[in-house]
Amino acid sequence: MDDLSPSELLVSIHQPNFFPRTNVLTKIFNSDLWIVLDDVQFASREWQNRAKLSFLKTPQIEYWLTLPIIKIRGQRTLINQVVIADNWNPCRALRSLQRSYSRSISWNIIHECAISTFSKDFHNDFLSITIASAERILRYLGWGGKILFSSSLVKRNDKNLRLLDICKSVGAYGYLCGSGGREYLNSSVFLKEKIKLFSINPILSSTMKISKRRWCKLSFLDLLAHSGEDQLQALVNTSKNYLIELH
Repeated sequence: MDDLSPSELLVSIHQPNFFPRTNVLTKIFNSDLWIVLDDVQFASREWQNRAKLSFLKTPQIEYWLTLPIIKIRGQRTLINQVVIADNWNPCRALRSLQRSYSRSISWNIIHECAISTFSKDFHNDFLSITIASAERILRYLGWGGKILFSSSLVKRNDKNLRLLDICKSVGAYGYLCGSGGREYLNSSVFLKEKIKLFSINPILSSTMKISKRRWCKLSFLDLLAHSGEDQLQALVNTSKNYLIELH
């Protein structure tokens, strides 16, 4: 990453997620720069402060591991204004992971991810905790990219133009979007600025024999626990072959 010029940067732009889903992790892994979208409105009951997990012996039983948060401006609270509530108990969260996955062959790395995420150094810092929950496993898998915050960049408020401005501000040649982005992005405004659009072909999950639900609904921790480190490593390594350019 340090040797890349701006014209070689493939960028992903995504809100911080608590122990993100495998499809989100794979998208970031394939980018040179992860722009954390931290200055947009916090979305309740989505993925930003909670992770969907299951049990090793009974994977059909799923549950949410949730970061209790305080939205200091109510529904208008931006992600970078969210704080962790005082009743957050990292030890209790770790015990939940132990009950689910301690007998997994990947428990050691799951435990490492949890410990680095639940660090006391973060206190009530929502952004630090959620970013750490993704960065630890990304580095473990060999990701050499960098992280920036959208709040540090100049951009317009329109959804398409905001993403375009972010890409332009870092000099990216391409933007790697998720499945949702394929549906709402106006590709013409990007192509006009000579910024290419990419996505990851969803056929990847079936090729790697991963259920669609485990790919896009459950945390990467669940894939680690049930399928092992080798499967997750193979998945992210192979995923670059499934990048498709959008027109």
